[in-house]
Amino acid sequence: MVQGKACVCADHGAVAETASAGGCLMTNTSSINALSDALGTLLRRPDLLSQLTSDAKRRLPRRWDD
Repeated sequence: MVQGKACVCADHGAVAETASAGGCLMTNTSSINALSDALGTLLRRPDLLSQLTSDAKRRLPRRWDD
């Protein structure tokens, strides 16, 4: 996301907490079918990809002292 790219990530744990700020399509990363569906969704929905990309570009990178 630091590069302003949408991403697919886990829908649980610390990754989900970070992803909830935008730029990510969350899914069950332990399921190959769920991962495939998420990637397919981004391919079929350019509007969603565009929105997630915009969200990712707006996010500021966090630093350890934040």
